[in-house]
Amino acid sequence: MESKPGFQLLTSLRYDPLLLTIPANIAQDSSKPKPSSPFYIASFHRDRILKAAEHFKWATAADTIRGPEGLAFFLSKLNDAVDST
Repeated sequence: MESKPGFQLLTSLRYDPLLLTIPANIAQDSSKPKPSSPFYIASFHRDRILKAAEHFKWATAADTIRGPEGLAFFLSKLNDAVDST
């Protein structure tokens, strides 16, 4: 008997190394610096996933990607996924 899959939050991103040079992907609010990334507006995707996790009261997921350390974790997981292909 198969078990049901667990709850998941999904998003899709554009990956392109040229995005490291695109001002829209690098432009920062000086009060909230965000790293440049080969993933188009990755911080906004992380913010959307974070809001969804909070909405559904999925504290483990929200705590994992919250704050600057959470964004770094999110980006590292994205990079790991690209590197494994």
